[in-house]
Amino acid sequence: MAEGMALAAFVYYLDHKRRMALLEKGIVEEDSADLRLERRLLSGLLLLLAGAALIISPSLGRAAGLEVDLTFHLLFLGFVAFSGGLAMILGWWLLKRELARSSK
Repeated sequence: MAEGMALAAFVYYLDHKRRMALLEKGIVEEDSADLRLERRLLSGLLLLLAGAALIISPSLGRAAGLEVDLTFHLLFLGFVAFSGGLAMILGWWLLKRELARSSK
């Protein structure tokens, strides 16, 4: 998990460096509204499912015969991730609806 987070941080850092280099050259790169909506939806789904997995995983472990319990920390982190994903999906839905109204 730690290696994955470090790799994701490195990828974001490289993307940031690329964008800053483009800005220094005077090139402004705008993302389309559809691309931003797609990113928001995918990020929301990832967080939502990760939160659900954190909450459900102890039950699955017990069903497999392992001695695991749902701790408060695991429940709290799962709830935070689940809520964040739900908020991003709600934001995606609201923005998509607003874009549909403005394009009419």
